[in-house]
Amino acid sequence: MNKLLFFLLCLLVISCGKYAREKAMDSLEKTSMVIEDTLRHYYPIVRGSKLNTTFKFFNTGTKPLVIKEVITSCGCIVADFPESIILPESFGFINVEYDSKKNIGFVEGYIDIYANLDSVMKQTVVFDVNVVTHADYTRDYEEMYNLYLEEEKANALEKGVEGNTNQQGYFTELGGEMKY
Repeated sequence: MNKLLFFLLCLLVISCGKYAREKAMDSLEKTSMVIEDTLRHYYPIVRGSKLNTTFKFFNTGTKPLVIKEVITSCGCIVADFPESIILPESFGFINVEYDSKKNIGFVEGYIDIYANLDSVMKQTVVFDVNVVTHADYTRDYEEMYNLYLEEEKANALEKGVEGNTNQQGYFTELGGEMKY
């Protein structure tokens, strides 16, 4: 019974702390923010590698800027953002790591930044990249065509041979029987 009471008390404290933080965020005075290069196109990367990038932002308003939350478009993107106050005319960084091990082809990632902004509730940054497979794992067309020709040659050989092609026998013209 005491463990249950302790658990409920901990849950209440945690939820009150989150509620208090959200209320504090709502009561903050609104400001404005500018993010450098909100749309980025990266060169192709090999599947399984990581793309690390940083978005620089500026507090262009007259009140302190507080980033409430950063939400990424998929679990393959991890964003690290400052939890401290960004003073007016100062800047901060949002570090982003994209892990390509589960993707292939064209990938577009979105990052929504929620803060105490005056004109909009959030700002979004977007990046895209082509994830390619490593050349060791991908057959090119020439290799696939050569394999096709070898299979066709093997099929033609089997069609021209009577009996089992795995038998290493021979026959003579005189005896007419197969010898192994």
